[in-house]
Amino acid sequence: MMVDVLAVSELRSPPYRQDKAIRIVAPQPLLAVTVLGPLTARDADGNDLLPRTRKTRAVLAILALAAPRPVPRSQLTALLWSRREAPQARGSLRQATHELRLALGPVGGLLRTEAAYLALSDDGLQVDARQILLATPAQPDALMLWQGQMLGDLVGLDPAFDRWMGEQLQDLLQRVRAIGEVILAEAGGHDATRAAAERLLAIDAAHEGAWRALIRVHVERGDRAAAVAAYEQCRAALSARCKVAPSAETTALVAALRVQPTLPAALAQVSDGTVRSLRRRAASSRIRLGVASLRSGATAGMAELAAGLAEELVIALSRFRGLVCVPCACGQLEPDVDFLLDGSVQRSGDRLRVLLRLTDWRAGGEVVWAERFDHDVTEIFTLPDLLASTAAARLEPRLWLWEGERSGTDGPEPRTAQDLLRLAVPAVYRLDRRRFMAAGGLLDQSIALDPDNASAHAWAAQWHIFAVGQGWASTPATHMQRARGLAERAILLDPEDGRGLSLAGHVRVFMDRRPEEALLLHERALETNPSLPLSWCLSGLAHAYAGDCDAAIERIRHARKLSPFDPLYYFFEMALAVAYMLRGDHVSAAEASKRAVTLNSDFSSSFKALVASLGHLGHREAAADARARLLTLEPGFTLEQAMHRVPIAAPRGRALYADGLRLGGLA
Repeated sequence: MMVDVLAVSELRSPPYRQDKAIRIVAPQPLLAVTVLGPLTARDADGNDLLPRTRKTRAVLAILALAAPRPVPRSQLTALLWSRREAPQARGSLRQATHELRLALGPVGGLLRTEAAYLALSDDGLQVDARQILLATPAQPDALMLWQGQMLGDLVGLDPAFDRWMGEQLQDLLQRVRAIGEVILAEAGGHDATRAAAERLLAIDAAHEGAWRALIRVHVERGDRAAAVAAYEQCRAALSARCKVAPSAETTALVAALRVQPTLPAALAQVSDGTVRSLRRRAASSRIRLGVASLRSGATAGMAELAAGLAEELVIALSRFRGLVCVPCACGQLEPDVDFLLDGSVQRSGDRLRVLLRLTDWRAGGEVVWAERFDHDVTEIFTLPDLLASTAAARLEPRLWLWEGERSGTDGPEPRTAQDLLRLAVPAVYRLDRRRFMAAGGLLDQSIALDPDNASAHAWAAQWHIFAVGQGWASTPATHMQRARGLAERAILLDPEDGRGLSLAGHVRVFMDRRPEEALLLHERALETNPSLPLSWCLSGLAHAYAGDCDAAIERIRHARKLSPFDPLYYFFEMALAVAYMLRGDHVSAAEASKRAVTLNSDFSSSFKALVASLGHLGHREAAADARARLLTLEPGFTLEQAMHRVPIAAPRGRALYADGLRLGGLA
C-alpha cells in the first residue's frame, strides 16, 4: 500500500541568496526532536520526553517531520500497523496517542488530536531535519548535523514504516547534498574550499566533484602527497559505492601531478572545471517548473487533499533530473520559472476529478499539456501518490518535446549546453534517422560545454544504445562502450539519476551479459524515480532476458499504464512483444509487435520480434513482408547477427528466438 505521508520533502530551506531572511531557531525550544540518528525528544530544560514504546516514538517522529501539517490517522495506521485488521490498528493508534500525550507532559499542548488526524504544532518545535536545511554559504555549520541515517533505533517496526524511512532519508540526502554543492561552489580561498569539500564528502563520500575540489586545493598549496592521498581515497569511495573508477577529468589532475617536476606545471596541464561546473549547476540550466497550489471546492477535506496533491507533484517531478521544481503559493509565481503547472480538484458524489494544466510562462501562458484524472473517493488516501506518479510520467516527455520545438525555432543556432540538449532529445524519441544522427553531435556538444550535466550524459547514453539497436552504429562495440561510460558518468554526477541507472543496467545486459547486475541497477533506478516509464520497461526487458517473463510483462505493462501517450510507447510495445515471445505466447507477441510497428515504422527491433512471432505462427506471407521491411532498415541483417547481438540468457528463450527468425525466413 502506498502511503502519502509527506515529511522531509515538505521542509522548506530558505533561498541561498537571502541569508538575512533566514528564520532564527529559538535557542530554547519547547520541544527539540532529533531524527538524524536515533530519535530523541527533550524539553527546554533538557528532560527526556521520549515515550516508552517504539511505535509511539514512531508516531512522534512522523508528526514532527510533517509539522504543522496534519497526518490522517488512516495513514499512521497504514505505516505502523499495516499487518493488522483496521479496527485493531485504530485501537493501537488511540493507545499510542494517549501514551504520547502523557510522555510530552507540560508540552503536550503541541499535540492536536482530531477524529480524522493528528498534528504537532511547529510553534516552539525544533527538528534537526529542519535545522540542517537552514545551512547557507554564510552559515554552513548546520551541515554538521548530518549523520547518514535516520531513526536508526526504529528500524523493523513495520515493513511500510521501513520503506517510508528510506524514502525520507533519500529525500533529505538529496536536498542536503544540493546545499553542500552550492556552498562549495561559492567558497572562496583554499581554507573555505577545503572545509566546504570536506563537509560535502561527509554527506556523500562518493561525490567526485568534492574530491576534485579537495585535490586541487592540495595541488595549489604544493602538498603533492596530500593530493595523491585524496585521489586514492576518491578512487576507493567510488569503487565501494558506485563500482566505477574516477572520471578522466579527476585522473588527469593527479596524472599530470605525478609526471611534472613542479606543481605549477602540473596544474597548468589540467583544465579542472569543478567550481565552475558547480556554479553552473547551482545557477540551474535545467527546466524550471513552477507547481502551484491546486484549487479546490468548499467540500470538507478538499483543501487538504489539494495541498497534498501539489506537494506530491513536487516530489514526483523533482525526481526527473532535468527539472527544477519551484512550489508556488496560490496567486504567487517566481518570475524566472519556464513553465507553470496548476489545476483543480473537484468532487461529485463518490467521484473525484483532478484537472491539471501545464502552461509555457515564457510564451504568455500557452497551454502545453492538460489532462483529466478521475478516481473513486475510496482511493482518497492513496490518490496523491498515484496521481503524482502518473502525472509526472506523462508530463516530463511532453516538456522535452515542447522544449525541442522551442529550441529549434528560437534562433538559427542553439546557444547554450541546455539549448543543445533540448534540441537533441525529441530526435532521440522519434528515431528519424537523419535527425537522430544529428542529435548525437548535439549531445556531444552539450556535454563539452557542460561536462557535469548528468542529464546530458544519460540522454547521450540512450542515443548510443538506440543507434546500436537500429543498426546505425558502424562499430556497435565502440558505441556500447561509449554508452557504458556515459551512463556511469551520469551516475557519478548524480547517483539519483534514474535514467542513467537504467541505461547502465541496460548496458550490463547487452554488452556484458550480466543480467543479475543489471537487475540491481534497475531496482535502484525505480527506487530513485518510480515515475520513469523507461526504467520500468528496461527492467522488464532485463527480467525477460533472464527468463522471468511474468515479471517482465507486469513491469512493461506498468510502463504503458504510467504513460499511455509516451513518445517511446512503440519501444514499450516492442519490449512487451519480446516478453510474450520468450514466454511462448506468440499470438500476443505478434499483436504487440504490430502495434509497435504501427506507432513507429522506423524502429527495427519491432520487426525482429514480429518476424519471429509470425514465424512461430506459420504466417509465411506476413512474415516475409515484415522481414523485407527489417532488411530495408538494416540491410544485410542475418540470423547469425541477431543471435550474436541478443542478450537472452535462458537456453529455451534463445532457441525460441532463433527458431522464430528462421521460420520467418531470416537466413
